[in-house]
Amino acid sequence: MRTFPMRLLLSAVIVAAFAVTSVCANAGSSTVSKVGPLKLCTYSTGDANEGSQTLIVKVVALGGRGVRGTVRFVAASKKLDRTVPFTLKKSGIGLVALTVTPPVALTLTTTLRVKPIRTRTDHVNVKVTDPNAPTAPQGCVAR
Repeated sequence: MRTFPMRLLLSAVIVAAFAVTSVCANAGSSTVSKVGPLKLCTYSTGDANEGSQTLIVKVVALGGRGVRGTVRFVAASKKLDRTVPFTLKKSGIGLVALTVTPPVALTLTTTLRVKPIRTRTDHVNVKVTDPNAPTAPQGCVAR
């Protein structure tokens, strides 16, 4: 016959095993259900007189707070192949900036490290901006 402390210890071990199992199951699957669809917006800014512009990429995945990812910039004509890491902030938004010399055609491959991994590929043409042109519309226009 078992003693009372032994029964208490055995009960505690069983409860702990179920608690750890449920936490592990939720940790692996939580990113799938909470992170919304992956959206991408691009803006370019810079001075035409200097000959370079900054391409700003806005990655949006609602509910993705703290999720890490990468944006890969590839331009065959300019021999550009760069991968920039980012982390989605509290609102599910991550910003990445890259200086480019226009005109250039870029292929952007955005990857979020969630289960299953989400990837999105977009093609962006960066043209020389006219400093006298009207300002771009406010907000993010999804591509």
